[in-house]
Amino acid sequence: PWDPCTPLMFVGEAWFLSVLVIYWLPLRSLAGFYRRRSVTFSFCTLVCCFLFSFVVGWLAVDNRLGRMIGCKDANCMRQALALLNWSWPGYFHVFLAGIALARMRMPQEQVDIKVEDIETDSTDSTEEDKLAAVGPEREGVVSLLDRYILAAQRLLARFGCCLGFLAYAGVVRFVPHAEFLNQYVWYHNGGLLPLHVLVLLGAADGVDPIAANILSSAPLTFLGRLSYIQYLMQCRFIIFYEKAFGFEGLAYWAYVPSLLAFAWLCQRLWLR
Repeated sequence: PWDPCTPLMFVGEAWFLSVLVIYWLPLRSLAGFYRRRSVTFSFCTLVCCFLFSFVVGWLAVDNRLGRMIGCKDANCMRQALALLNWSWPGYFHVFLAGIALARMRMPQEQVDIKVEDIETDSTDSTEEDKLAAVGPEREGVVSLLDRYILAAQRLLARFGCCLGFLAYAGVVRFVPHAEFLNQYVWYHNGGLLPLHVLVLLGAADGVDPIAANILSSAPLTFLGRLSYIQYLMQCRFIIFYEKAFGFEGLAYWAYVPSLLAFAWLCQRLWLR
């Protein structure tokens, strides 16, 4: 996982599994840290993570990072780009945004705990010391700004999927393909974070029309279970399929059903 090009050597789509090896290490500590912070703090983190995606995108255009660190050969330039696009440093802000969003979604009753359950470094800590150690929200104090953010979150959740998918359709329709390729790393590494947040908010509450009537339907639920394994295996399968059957005539129309059947088989054998 430390070599930015290693995840791409065998199955390129599995790059994020390599990244997760690194992310799992601080996950518990980061989750505990954000659980002790306010909604406003988590929201500010979310905004900063989105803004940082512009830095990553800027470094990737014309491989500025490679030129900044003095790369002289094509292999070094390739590793510099991979470091931004398919490795843990270039995607950490998206991972952190997910933790911050999860904290914003956390019900207050999951944030509150009993004073006697709070652990501190000192054995003779008073109740005041313990409450101060875990932050103001554990005392039931929610700022006015927190309430505004939570209210806006609930409002967006009512139509989050509709707004998110509509915005994504706008990106597909109106962003020129050449511009998309030039800014690919920005789109890939956090540039679409607001759209993702909208879709996640809408899907989490289940009151969004798309979430309630389409995403929760039996066919979409079935496809959702297959989605990740299908993503991981699609390139290997398309290489096999093209060599075995080609894409002429009936084989062209049978490709997608065959891919779904293969993903279902993999899901049954390895992901259950």
